[in-house]
Amino acid sequence: MQIGVLYLRANLKRLYTQLLWYIGTTVMVMLVTLFAAASLLNRLQRAVHSAEERAGFLANYDTVTDLFNRHAFNQRFQTLLHEARNNNTMLALLVFDLDDFKVINDSLGHDVGDKLLRLVAQRLVSAAGPSNVVYRVGGDEFA
Repeated sequence: MQIGVLYLRANLKRLYTQLLWYIGTTVMVMLVTLFAAASLLNRLQRAVHSAEERAGFLANYDTVTDLFNRHAFNQRFQTLLHEARNNNTMLALLVFDLDDFKVINDSLGHDVGDKLLRLVAQRLVSAAGPSNVVYRVGGDEFA
């Protein structure tokens, strides 16, 4: 026994419109996220590069006097010593130490001590000339 007939009528146009809107929104969110990630990655790469350059500078330079430091001195001196031995030539090394520098730091402060170190560094570089290199190898020692 049949009671009636049921007809289903579907409007797929509205479903397709909603699905298209959802896909479009998802793609836009993905593109914005990708752009933001690329921008952040670029900034991170620049920061890492800058940090690497700074670390390289700090590994070989004294931050107070901007001279080469003990690490750079040890590397360069070994090379020069090796070359002098191989070529059977002379090598001169002058080492300067400031007497009672601790007294200056303790009595006048580290700022005055740093100014004195910079002044001594400038004078040594000027006296050494362009063919020689001055290093700060310790707190108050220059080579």
